[in-house]
Amino acid sequence: MVIALIGISGYAQINFEKGYYINNAGEKTDCLIKNLDWKNNPTSFEYKTAEGSEIKTATINTIQEFAVTGVIRYKKVTVNIDKSTEQISRLGINKEPEFEEETLFLKVLVDGKASLYYYENGNLRRFFYQVDESKIEQLIYKKYKTYRNDVATNLYFRQQLWANLQCKDLKMKEAVNTSYRKRELIKYFIKYNNCAGGDFITYKNENKKDAFNLSIRPGVNFSSLKTDNSQNDLRDTDFDTKASLRLGVELEYVLPFNNNKWAIILEPTYQSYKAEKFITYFRSTLLTIETNVEADYKSIEIPLGVRHYFFLNKNSKLFADAGLVVLDIAMNSKIDFEDERGMDLEIDSGETGNNFFLGFGYKYKDRYGIEARYNFNRELLGPFGSWTSEYGGFSILLGYTIF
Repeated sequence: MVIALIGISGYAQINFEKGYYINNAGEKTDCLIKNLDWKNNPTSFEYKTAEGSEIKTATINTIQEFAVTGVIRYKKVTVNIDKSTEQISRLGINKEPEFEEETLFLKVLVDGKASLYYYENGNLRRFFYQVDESKIEQLIYKKYKTYRNDVATNLYFRQQLWANLQCKDLKMKEAVNTSYRKRELIKYFIKYNNCAGGDFITYKNENKKDAFNLSIRPGVNFSSLKTDNSQNDLRDTDFDTKASLRLGVELEYVLPFNNNKWAIILEPTYQSYKAEKFITYFRSTLLTIETNVEADYKSIEIPLGVRHYFFLNKNSKLFADAGLVVLDIAMNSKIDFEDERGMDLEIDSGETGNNFFLGFGYKYKDRYGIEARYNFNRELLGPFGSWTSEYGGFSILLGYTIF
């Protein structure tokens, strides 16, 4: 069953959409392009000439432009690009860009009288512009260190905007207040093209979802608990698996690349476990010592993880997630040995209650969901020297996305 689902999931990710490419000879070919919604600017892409045909690969060496129609477009350009780092510890003292000539696929953000292009590779992000048929140039933005070892920024791109994209509807303060960010630069170029007249196109993936989703996540935990004393095993206890309710609130941030397939999740959750066990911890011909042991554990846990979606169709998708419980706040929790010794073990998992989890689930219409999750063991008795514990199990979770 699991293997079949993985197979379906892998197939579902292959998403070929209508598009085209133009080769170095200027010949345009309509085709189906595998839309990966690239985070980093690609140097190649996969395509098919028709449904069911062979998958082929084209590279920057032979292609001058390719596009998924109306969604995303890349244009091959030889440009001067400044690849100076923005890591504070590695900043240099030169405020001027240090250009290198490279041939790149630049992503077209706005195409018109004034065109805006984008390049990203890892932590490197650069914008380029072109007015009419002029040479494509980088918009200059560079962090550097002053002689006092302070961090400063070369914001020459604002002067470039004001000097080269002037129009009656644009004021100098708009160029001065524009940040070196995609949304603000797109806004500036749209306003200029509207003012300057003529047709222009902005490329935007309409399938992108809202960045944040908030969901209610009730469910059932099936958990077990073991305790062990390394110095004396007389009171070691293996509690049975118990079912208990849990309630979580999940905040999901969908990452802005790869067609909404990756997300970061944070899910504060109330969970509990309660069990009893009658143990005999000493037995001889003359004496038998027995006691009832009760475990009562309640906590707010905060799992942080990564999720990957596998789209089946417009309404349905599978997902897999993995992560770590980064914080577990126990509340009035203990393990109580109910004999004359009156020994209690206080559960305090604040420093030791981290554990990994793996989950697999299904979501319908971005609203309803169900997930099976395996929770690896966590330690609940960190402060008690010779005492250790194992608490873990699996969960069945339901989900309802509010927004």
